Amino acid sequence: MHWSYPATELWLGGSIVFAATVLEFLGLPAPGRPLLVIAGAEAAIGNKEILFLTLVAGVGAAVGDAPWYFLGRYGGARVLHFYCKLTLGSRSCVANTERFFHRFGILTLLFSKFLPGVRLFAPPFAGSTGYPLSSFFCLDLLGGFLWAGSLVLSGSILGPHISWALKGQWVWVFTFVPVVVFFLGRLVKRMIKGPAENAFLFKPHPQPSGPSVTGSKETMI
Repeated sequence: MHWSYPATELWLGGSIVFAATVLEFLGLPAPGRPLLVIAGAEAAIGNKEILFLTLVAGVGAAVGDAPWYFLGRYGGARVLHFYCKLTLGSRSCVANTERFFHRFGILTLLFSKFLPGVRLFAPPFAGSTGYPLSSFFCLDLLGGFLWAGSLVLSGSILGPHISWALKGQWVWVFTFVPVVVFFLGRLVKRMIKGPAENAFLFKPHPQPSGPSVTGSKETMI
């Protein structure tokens, strides 16, 4: 990808970023984050609008999260089991998600994308615990913009210093090696901490007056 060319390539690159981000937030091994950093670096080098990349990736993240919200809300334990296996989630991921939702409620969606384990389970958790679609969509979209903007801005700042990594075969290494390392780390964590499908989920009841929630626990199995 070379972002210093006119609008056609910018839209093409944006489409690639959008697709990779959607796939990543669906739980698949796609290089959404590395591509955002690279795109931000190329945008800095090519003097293109960074806002476009932030909007595209933020919407992509929300699109990828949406199916898991609905499946968490309507799918029941069997769907959550499937999601846990698909994403290689661990018990600690579920515990951390429970803790953040218990403390911050639906506002967790504003920063959950910065926390790998919590990011995995925030959408189905919000769905299974009955948070309204409107609240989920607005906060998840805003959280997506914050997440994407931070990565694109990081790439923009680092652009002049990592331009060598954007040439030739280095760009493929920089794009896909982090994905492999990340998923291997997730697999090891699942083996050590135990599978997420064996964990207990907290069942909060949303309070309209604030982010705190109360409720009881029920098992996913």
